[in-house]
Amino acid sequence: MFNSIQRFILTLSVFALFSLFYFIVIFTVNYCISEKISIAQKDILIVGDSHLRSSLNPLKMNSAINICQNAEPYYLTYLKLKFLLQKNVKPDTLIIGFGHQNLSNFNDYKLKDKFWNVGIFDKYYLLTKDIVNISNIDIDYLKLFIAYSRNMCLIPRLDHYQNFIGQFEARKENKIKENYQKRIDLHYFYKDYGISDLCISYLDSIIDISEQNQITPILLGTPVTDQYYQLIPEEIIERYALIKAEYSKEGIRVIDLTRAKYSIDYFYDSDHLNFLGAKKFSEEINFLLSGRYLSKYDI
Repeated sequence: MFNSIQRFILTLSVFALFSLFYFIVIFTVNYCISEKISIAQKDILIVGDSHLRSSLNPLKMNSAINICQNAEPYYLTYLKLKFLLQKNVKPDTLIIGFGHQNLSNFNDYKLKDKFWNVGIFDKYYLLTKDIVNISNIDIDYLKLFIAYSRNMCLIPRLDHYQNFIGQFEARKENKIKENYQKRIDLHYFYKDYGISDLCISYLDSIIDISEQNQITPILLGTPVTDQYYQLIPEEIIERYALIKAEYSKEGIRVIDLTRAKYSIDYFYDSDHLNFLGAKKFSEEINFLLSGRYLSKYDI
């Protein structure tokens, strides 16, 4: 009996040591791979959430790349931008998605609630060291650790950075008949209601780090339907207008097309453009950035 226990403990110890060695080797391989990033150097870098991801096609523009990700709040955009700048990705211009939903405090739940954080942690695990240092936000550290370990220690991977880099995504369906209030509730009344001072602070940080690296920042708001816009809380609309005015005074270009009169046929849902809308929007923005005329939507 005693010898059986000894053999069991020995076998378990050997297995544990082998597993530990395996995890260390795989982690080392993945860490080295994750340090090497391959992203096209373009004059224009497009960052933001699903609104700009589905609206701005870089192929319709001059030397641009769209790295937007669904549900990406400004604090993750900032960390992603800082990561890329450290890898010597240096565009001339940074286009930043600037919508009313970006100011809402539903963004403050995205590292805590399972509804958001499972997908987010699987995309942004490379930024774990920076994520844990974000102040004034609740984080599910256990899920973050699990996501990091799963992606870095189980098998070798070649696509680490691709998880959070993102790309343009044309939306071909049309869900415009959906309940507008459902989208409003998600963006502005998720658990509670309010403005995210955290996200506004990180928007300032995105502007600052851009200017520090001689990159011209441009804030860009994408079209939404009239029905959606009319349901946005007044406090959000007022703060959005205030931020536009403040950045304008600082010489930051703001192009606000949230109220642009796009046909309903150009929308995927109440606040995202479909592929037809993206074509029209991308061509308009490319024309605006060419400097051939000053749009009425420039602030």
